[in-house]
Amino acid sequence: MFAMTLKRTRCKLLEHAIRKFGMRELSLRLSKTRRLTVQAISQWERVPADRCIDFERITGLSRHDLRPDIFGPKPRKRAGSFHAAA
Repeated sequence: MFAMTLKRTRCKLLEHAIRKFGMRELSLRLSKTRRLTVQAISQWERVPADRCIDFERITGLSRHDLRPDIFGPKPRKRAGSFHAAA
């Protein structure tokens, strides 16, 4: 028999965050809000839906970009809308 290897493909935005912060730093930042290890994050193919808001706050990457299947497309700003100063 032959050994079968599974090639995991990770979401590009997750890869970007890992390169930007480093796996250890990212896990340290995420562990302040939730207990996550480097091993747990390394197994992600994409950011789990229940972690997106924390991940967005820490990395600055939009939850809409990370998981459009859950949060939908990023809302567009309305052209010509403004808030009047009181």
